[in-house]
Amino acid sequence: MKTREEWEREVKAAEQARGWQGRYRMKYHLMPPVGWLNDPNGLCQFQGVYHVFFQYDPLYGTDSGKFWGHYTSKDLVSWNYEGLALFPDRQEDRNGVYSGSAWIRDGEMHLFYTGNVKRKGDYDYIDRGRESCQLGVTSRNGLRMSEKQKFLGMEDYPPEYTAHIRDPKIYEKDGRFYMALGGRKRWEQEGTRLDRGAILVYESADLETWKLAGEIESRERFGYMWECPDLFDLGGRTVVSFSPQGVPGEARRFQNVYQSGYGFLSAPFEGRGWGTRTVDGFREWDMGFDFYAPQSFQGEDGRRLLLAWASVPDSEKEYGNPTVEEGWIHCLTVLREIRERNGILCQEPAGELKTLRKGEFSLPEKEAVKLPSDAVDIELSAAGNGPFRVMLEDGVSGSAMVLEAEGTQARLAFSGSLGAGRKERLAVLDREIEDVRILLDVSIAEIYINGGETVFTTRLYPQGEGMTLRTEGGEGRGWEMGGFQMRKG
Repeated sequence: MKTREEWEREVKAAEQARGWQGRYRMKYHLMPPVGWLNDPNGLCQFQGVYHVFFQYDPLYGTDSGKFWGHYTSKDLVSWNYEGLALFPDRQEDRNGVYSGSAWIRDGEMHLFYTGNVKRKGDYDYIDRGRESCQLGVTSRNGLRMSEKQKFLGMEDYPPEYTAHIRDPKIYEKDGRFYMALGGRKRWEQEGTRLDRGAILVYESADLETWKLAGEIESRERFGYMWECPDLFDLGGRTVVSFSPQGVPGEARRFQNVYQSGYGFLSAPFEGRGWGTRTVDGFREWDMGFDFYAPQSFQGEDGRRLLLAWASVPDSEKEYGNPTVEEGWIHCLTVLREIRERNGILCQEPAGELKTLRKGEFSLPEKEAVKLPSDAVDIELSAAGNGPFRVMLEDGVSGSAMVLEAEGTQARLAFSGSLGAGRKERLAVLDREIEDVRILLDVSIAEIYINGGETVFTTRLYPQGEGMTLRTEGGEGRGWEMGGFQMRKG
């Protein structure tokens, strides 16, 4: 097993040799310097500084396992890349430092994560061959980490659960701490093994000693695995966010191979008893091609902010990401402010992003406008008297992305090579379309409809510069966007 110092030297060499390069690299989204990125981890604001850790495999294509990469910012616009934060340098995490979360208490940052162990051999890696432990570190400055501490191991999980238990997220209520863990529970129906997803909940008074408190389940089976759980209070209710796997697709819901969404805890949580609780409802956070593993945190100003991985696991059978040819793959969404409105958790880009706006331009209806940059922020208003349509066209390849809506039916579709295999996603809006905001940043588009009631996130890959945008049934304006100021370590 390599030491932290050995890993650090190897990764720094890879970043210096191949990092921060590529035509599809974005200007105001966070990406890996090199290699692979997936789930956001450890999100928090500590001593005035925002911390975004992320699942990172800078040696993508080898058996190095996952690390935690680390970005910091004081204003969500200027960012520092702090390098590697956590390494697979202990027996309990030797095959990867998997996803987790942060909690701030008494002047210390507490980081919790899943250590992954995968034995070599003829195993199914569901019931046998895999181990997951919940570990953690602390920090007084957000950069230097303590020695790792193990909190939970396989012996601490209920026997009906498989080895798939991961992604600790901390929730506090009435002075007690709760750790939510995504899980896969053995389950049969009419003699057929199907399994079902659930969330295990552990309780602690001090963030160190944890005991099983209960579970969160759906009333009916809803997929075989729940990943990336999140619990938080908003709008007078407890939100349960998770990413289920194995949910059957429908015409206008659950169109990706895996989903991410939220419901609400069935009853208010009071006192120290948890038991088995249910989650009511499930609304997808995002209806686009590329959104998974969201995690939220509360900033020091009280805002609830959410960040997600702009991709979906196991989606390569449907579509691709040509950035892998540039030596890197995937990015994060922008940070989104979450507000409850009429029972819906609406998402809008963090307000700080507007400080990147410069050069305003107009978007008259039915007029093809060549965009001044490959990074823009667009606001459109629907006329309200018929269908609404936005076409973004790549003049080099002739391919296009189209957003169209009529009544409460919305559709995002690609033609040609622009979507790299992405074709169509549908959504049912809560009301007729009134406004749309589009964040376009080189190779990603985030589309917010009706104040973020519905969102589509997708990657896209134009063949050249100078995209053209045309609207029908609405008009608006846009701004060229400056990029993040990035200190690269």
